[in-house]
Amino acid sequence: MNPYILAIDIGTTSTKGLAVSATGDVLAGHQIYYPTSYPQSNFAEQDPQRIYNAVMELISKVLQQISGIHQIKGISLSSAMHSIMAVDADAE
Repeated sequence: MNPYILAIDIGTTSTKGLAVSATGDVLAGHQIYYPTSYPQSNFAEQDPQRIYNAVMELISKVLQQISGIHQIKGISLSSAMHSIMAVDADAE
């Protein structure tokens, strides 16, 4: 089995993911978009559940593309510096 790294970027408009080999070749990739709402002037909101679901779906889609032929060796996560999202115990 060939080793790879799963790279996930949680951005302001979408979550993107790549499976990258040890030699830097992109083995698989996927992107899932989500909306931002603007309920009033100077406000921008996103649904944390929708972002979480996008990350989970993205991982599933990338893994489906390479299953059985590659072995994960690591995961890299990144997000926009202003993407902190405060939620309560119910993720609301």
